[in-house]
Amino acid sequence: MGRTFIGPGTPTRILDRIVDTAFAPIINRPHLSIVRLGTKLCAMDIADEQHIKARLALRGCSKTDRIRMQTNKLCRFTALITHQRFSGLFLTGFAVLFFLHCVISSGQLQAAPIDVPNASFESPQTDFVDTRLDFWQKTPKPAWWDENSYGPWDQLVGSFANVAPEDPRHIDNCHGNQAIWVFANPGVGLFQDYESSDWSGPNPRHAFDARFDVGKGYELTVGVFVGVAYPMAEGATLELSLYYRNASGNRVTVAATVITNSPATFQPDMHHLIDFKVNMGPVASGDPWAGQHIGIAITSTVSQMAGGYWVVDNVRLYEVSPPVLAGSVKTNGLFGFNIVSEPGRELEIVSANEADAPLSQWVSLGTATNLTGTVFFSEPLSTQRQRFYRAREVP
Repeated sequence: MGRTFIGPGTPTRILDRIVDTAFAPIINRPHLSIVRLGTKLCAMDIADEQHIKARLALRGCSKTDRIRMQTNKLCRFTALITHQRFSGLFLTGFAVLFFLHCVISSGQLQAAPIDVPNASFESPQTDFVDTRLDFWQKTPKPAWWDENSYGPWDQLVGSFANVAPEDPRHIDNCHGNQAIWVFANPGVGLFQDYESSDWSGPNPRHAFDARFDVGKGYELTVGVFVGVAYPMAEGATLELSLYYRNASGNRVTVAATVITNSPATFQPDMHHLIDFKVNMGPVASGDPWAGQHIGIAITSTVSQMAGGYWVVDNVRLYEVSPPVLAGSVKTNGLFGFNIVSEPGRELEIVSANEADAPLSQWVSLGTATNLTGTVFFSEPLSTQRQRFYRAREVP
């Protein structure tokens, strides 16, 4: 019993032989990837999901077959066909590799950068300060904010030019020549999505046109430090988030990271940006944000005015491919496989006896840091009839 990987360019005659043997009458699609183990097929090309279901229903299987079809976050589409004649082929210790994206590769996976308009706040250009920000919309002034008492709300976020290198206030890793300030007051912030506007008028700019694609994960990275001109209360927080807009147009957070002001994180008189990340797992077809426009928000989340301001710069957004399992071997009582991911990722390997087991029932087998893009994992052969593996990034 073995596995056959079918990917782009597979000859039709070979595809037909594999499909026929596995009792899954799927027509040839050059972009469709299939993993086969005995009578088990996992088809994960989402665009063909409905076609595969219809094709199986049209061609059918005999009454001695047991068919289970489902969609879940581990595998976009699974057609599990267990035939009575093959019921004894699930040998002890044999494993099935379950893929999050089903891309078989011996090389590295690289994160794809997504263009964010005015990501380093260089526009409009200023020699000193400017409260205007191109493509970024500021959060609205709350009803309780009294501008006669507290000052103009619009001035709580703005851009400034970095000072000369010989100046002790120089930001040594500023991206470009400008950064922004965000005061640590409740609700102060800025955001950008396809429907957001900016200082130039109320009409949406329609400049940031990225979407949450099914099967992809996302990573937001932003440089931040605490401004030193005005003291900020310890414990003040700033939230970085990814969001989408629901049918009512409201912003709904999908993933977020909260940054807390503390001496352990931000040293006094610091003029160096620290990167903070928001990591978001693969988008499932049933997620409300699947296919929706991506939004980025940077928001002060204190409950009361904390004084001081955050310095923010260099917003980066990446589309991340989930880890891939490939190249499995069974030798000397061990079962192992390669995990292909973007270099530097810390991965957790989990397993379950059923592919459709709830996430809470997947057991952690350990973690591995993928320094080069490919890392090998092995464990003693399982005593279970079948065993499923997956790798996921450690938050």
